[in-house]
Amino acid sequence: MKHVRLDPMETHPDFVGCTIPQEVVLGDFRLTMLTAADLDDDMAAIEESAAALDNIFGDGWPRDLTREKDRIDLERHHREFIVCRAFAWVIRDQGGGYIGCAYLRPAIDQCGVARAAHWMRSAAADRGPAFAALFHDWLRGPDWPRMALNIVSRP
Repeated sequence: MKHVRLDPMETHPDFVGCTIPQEVVLGDFRLTMLTAADLDDDMAAIEESAAALDNIFGDGWPRDLTREKDRIDLERHHREFIVCRAFAWVIRDQGGGYIGCAYLRPAIDQCGVARAAHWMRSAAADRGPAFAALFHDWLRGPDWPRMALNIVSRP
């Protein structure tokens, strides 16, 4: 694996020339690019699921998350997606309801390695395993560069 040093808002070398879908259907789920327009739904899902989400990303998240901090996070996720640095999607059900989030974050210091993560709001936790299988199969498919995936998931 090639080691690189990247600006956090620079296209990751693994994704130069790639077109990453902002929306995709995976079985009964639809992924849509996460943006600040999702703030109300995001806060509601996080608040509903805070106990299950505690420390999912290893930094105490979502403890002490405020509406303003969440808006800033969503704006960052959107910018990263647009420049192909990292990718965050809302997981929606067939009716368009917000049931969680999915992420792909390439390693900042090397090529060919990425962290895939998702979480489901508490009311949809039973759908987590079905989503995970579809999501991970998609990330290993022909639309994506070959990467070693470190997988982190919460219901």
